[in-house]
Amino acid sequence: MKNQLKIKKSRRSGLFVKGNLKQNILFGFVFVLFTLYALTMFASFLILIMYSLEDSTMYDLKIALNMPFSLPEKLVFENYGVAFSKLEYRDTNFIGLVVNSLWYTAIATVCPLFANACVAYAVSKYNFKLKNVYYGVIIFAMTIPIMGTTGAFMQLIADLKLYNKGPLLNMTTSFVPGGMSFLVLYAFFKNISWEYAEAVLVDGGGHFVIFFRIMLPMAIPAVGALALVNGISAWNSYLDVLLYNPDWPTLASGLFGVSQTLPRLGNIPAYYAALFISIIPVLVVFITFSDKVMSNFTVGGLKG
Repeated sequence: MKNQLKIKKSRRSGLFVKGNLKQNILFGFVFVLFTLYALTMFASFLILIMYSLEDSTMYDLKIALNMPFSLPEKLVFENYGVAFSKLEYRDTNFIGLVVNSLWYTAIATVCPLFANACVAYAVSKYNFKLKNVYYGVIIFAMTIPIMGTTGAFMQLIADLKLYNKGPLLNMTTSFVPGGMSFLVLYAFFKNISWEYAEAVLVDGGGHFVIFFRIMLPMAIPAVGALALVNGISAWNSYLDVLLYNPDWPTLASGLFGVSQTLPRLGNIPAYYAALFISIIPVLVVFITFSDKVMSNFTVGGLKG
């Protein structure tokens, strides 16, 4: 048996398997495809940096002469100062956009995750009559296009007098379970042994103790991974803010609004500088936490 394992290991080299031509062709094609995709993303990132350091007059001239990819003759770091001092949207300056992005991202990340954790735990670990119905409703809701619910949701928040109410609107509407976060946490809690809960019940603990002291801490790796993904998504989200909270623009919605009237800014490279600044928090958070969170994305177990 050990000899067979050694033979199997010796036949595999990285992604490729010796003697399996079809599989190697497939792996090679996928590798080339994703490499090209990564290079296009990296090239876009470099172009963004290049434009953010270009002189405003030279940028306009190069665009007029159809030379958009020529390197800057000198690096104009003042564009970043212009982005902070002059860029604004709906009477909200750049600092205000950053502040709005921070509280919007925090609410849009923490509130849905907590709601999903509570509901996913209850649905996965307890038996009640509407258990399967609720699970089915969540799956069905995920299939409905966003345009099928936008009008009804707009009418709802208007009737509740929450339209354009800033953090109050987001906190009120964010405690809604559903989506991919619910499915991930449901599967996570489903795979945790109920023997943990039985031990707590024997010691006199209640169901709240089981959830908050046992189950939820064990789900921290899954919650952390979802928080990372959902936080990045919320930071980059602009449509919901434009529709329901237009007077509370975030960086994403504000920069989108500014992009519709770029000539009014008078310094288009400063807009690219603002774009580059807006992606720095996402890059820092992802680089710092992605490996640690994903490597801990495991389910605890019992020995014996």
